[in-house]
Amino acid sequence: MLLLLFLGIAASRCLHDETQKSVSLLRPPLSQLAPDFRSASFTHPGSRDPQPLRIRTCYIRDPVSDGAWDTEGARRRGVPHALVAARQAARRLQGVLAVPPVQGPLLLSRDPAQYCHAVWGDPDTPNYHRCSLLNPGYKGESCLGVKIPDAHLRGYALWPEQGPPQLVQPDGPGVQNTDFLLYVRIAHTSKCHGEPSIIAYAACCQLDSEDRPLAGTIVYCAQHLASPSLSHTVSHSLAKHLGVLGASLGVPLEEEGALSSHWEARLLQGSVMTATFNGARRTRLDPVTLAAFKDSGWYQVNHSAAEELLWGRGSGLEFGLVTTCGAGSSEFFCTGSGLGCHYLHLDKGSCSSDPTLEGCRMYKPLANGSECWKKENGFPPGADNPHGEIYHSQSRCFLANLTSQLLRGDETRRPSQIPHLKEAELTGRCYLHQCTERGAYNVQVEGSPWVSCLPGKAIQIPGYHGLLFCPRGRLCQTNEGTNAVTSPPVSLATQDPLFHLSLQLAGPPGHSVGKETLEELTEAVLQALVSRDHTGSPSTTTGLVFTVYMWKSSGCHGPSVGMLHRALTLSLQKKPLEVYYGGASFTTEHIK
Repeated sequence: MLLLLFLGIAASRCLHDETQKSVSLLRPPLSQLAPDFRSASFTHPGSRDPQPLRIRTCYIRDPVSDGAWDTEGARRRGVPHALVAARQAARRLQGVLAVPPVQGPLLLSRDPAQYCHAVWGDPDTPNYHRCSLLNPGYKGESCLGVKIPDAHLRGYALWPEQGPPQLVQPDGPGVQNTDFLLYVRIAHTSKCHGEPSIIAYAACCQLDSEDRPLAGTIVYCAQHLASPSLSHTVSHSLAKHLGVLGASLGVPLEEEGALSSHWEARLLQGSVMTATFNGARRTRLDPVTLAAFKDSGWYQVNHSAAEELLWGRGSGLEFGLVTTCGAGSSEFFCTGSGLGCHYLHLDKGSCSSDPTLEGCRMYKPLANGSECWKKENGFPPGADNPHGEIYHSQSRCFLANLTSQLLRGDETRRPSQIPHLKEAELTGRCYLHQCTERGAYNVQVEGSPWVSCLPGKAIQIPGYHGLLFCPRGRLCQTNEGTNAVTSPPVSLATQDPLFHLSLQLAGPPGHSVGKETLEELTEAVLQALVSRDHTGSPSTTTGLVFTVYMWKSSGCHGPSVGMLHRALTLSLQKKPLEVYYGGASFTTEHIK
């Protein structure tokens, strides 16, 4: 099951296992159905060549909420955001997993224990163990609080002791071209209320005759619909939905009881299948997880889509053991409670632990403002910046004690004069980096030139006292985004957006957009444009003029940004962009 619970900057535990235990997994009761009632929607291994997994998302309006939260208002604002997040996660997995496709429309099973009050008990009768008395209180099937539409369900019948059945509910039309149904619910449930940090949680509800998951539900907590981590939370949850339930895979699992489905965090930190999540930029759909999908026997896997885990690389057989993690022998673990860098160097971090680490400690991202790659975390113009930090999309966290002021003692000596540089002497700082080739990079501090950063070495920066430590095996580990060695260093100015496009939107007469909904409308504009081009997040003014910035990352192939900008401009002049949001239609009136 691959649905997620990424919770922004702060790590959060996954509710999947405990939620799954509360849901009954329903399999098709083939032995209890007459041939006339058997649907063609079973997956028969070998009946067709595997095809990309077809995931259909279905939003079900929540009739009841467990708390006093304004779910109706949140729903109106958040449904498009929630569905976009679910569909983005589904598209990601469709490019990774393939299955023999369901034949005909997908129809889900009904639970005889729910609709049937009694069955025929005489094994000598033709209709032995078939429903002889209906449950008068039966109101249909549900999946984690979502009422499954009758159109998605098989029918059911009342059987006499002998003879043909009396049809109570015929088969629904089912869902065409679908291998997995993902129901989406927005609510303020008791789980959401009890654990305010939870963005979403999920469970699988139905399996096919080969135990492959067919349907599940993700519940978005209404108060978190504006969370920037929403789509990444869905990815973990959907992965959990589609994955292996309690199978023995030969991979160390968390000690969470008899039915754990999470990899051991001390060994596979950063995998989408660990029990804690630190945001999408720090989480990987890793080779171990994809191997587990393949070993389930349900899927063919596109292994080229695997994202490499850096955690523990080159650390040896004793890495991640409770008995060794506190010895200070590994760069991935830390001791004490100081500040440093998360092991991916995207964030500043504090040395801390959690229950899944079992006493081991690592640098976890700070609760606020830890991201070096977020420009908005930087210093305001004119503010004192004695350590020369730079917050930028190409900035990373480095252990350093740089300062523009004089330091004391050994901190001002050259690296070659320092016998042993301890991490305790340094702290996490954000500086610009630029890959020059695989495993090699330059760094830049505010006001300094680019300086070659030799992995595993401490360097000095012109204009600053102190040292900056260059991590080995963490940065520039792929050829993607690197510049040729002979290319001149890229300055901050040339990293900024190259082109922009301004769109003025006109809505229906009398329709107003409040400040609180501008973010959602901005996302709707971007979703309408993104299928045409490479664009960045649009900014907006109160007059509904959107400015969309366009750039081309280094290493990206294809037409120039200028050509794409001209093509998009001509396209929008020829056919105005239409954006549907909040029940209203907005149209571009002016482009410049």
